[in-house]
Amino acid sequence: MASLVIVISVAAIVAVVRSRTMAAGVVRFHNSSHSLWLRPPVIPSLAVVVLLIVLLLPAVAQGAVELFGLDTMPSGLVRRVPYVLAALSLVSLVVMLWRLRLAPGIEMTPTGIHGVRGVGAVHWRWDEVGDVTVEPGRVARLALAHAGGSPVLAVPALLLGSDPRQAAALLQFFRDNPEDRVVLAEGGAAALRRVREVTALR
Repeated sequence: MASLVIVISVAAIVAVVRSRTMAAGVVRFHNSSHSLWLRPPVIPSLAVVVLLIVLLLPAVAQGAVELFGLDTMPSGLVRRVPYVLAALSLVSLVVMLWRLRLAPGIEMTPTGIHGVRGVGAVHWRWDEVGDVTVEPGRVARLALAHAGGSPVLAVPALLLGSDPRQAAALLQFFRDNPEDRVVLAEGGAAALRRVREVTALR
């Protein structure tokens, strides 16, 4: 029971941490690279890793109970649930490690865009970027389409680290204004400043 209480407590904390990353109008970017990189914060991902590790505790506790012959609930189903949770946790950890081969968020460079960990692999030139829209809903998602019509990726705010509406506006701007893409090589702050200057004049 103690292990289950810990799991529930950690899950609640993770939910709060992840919900705080979804703020309207926010643009988060990594400014040390030579690009405009809309990148989610690391803390929510670390929180998920902690939760997945904590999910192993019930299986460890159940294993100890069975190894030492301690009293436990007679239900076979109850005894198996901790091992199911542990298996799901291990699979999820492997998936997260596999996804590390892709850059998180969306990186915009003078030549194209790269990302998006969690929904698919994007390595597109600017002329390959098709429709960029926002899917409405309880949680808005950035809809990013290839110019050829496929694939179409739906990227939630958690994987962007930014408001999908803001991300869509930035992608549309640099897709439609090739003469301004050179500023992307100067970093995120310079790119955002350029977008605001140009759009303010229109």
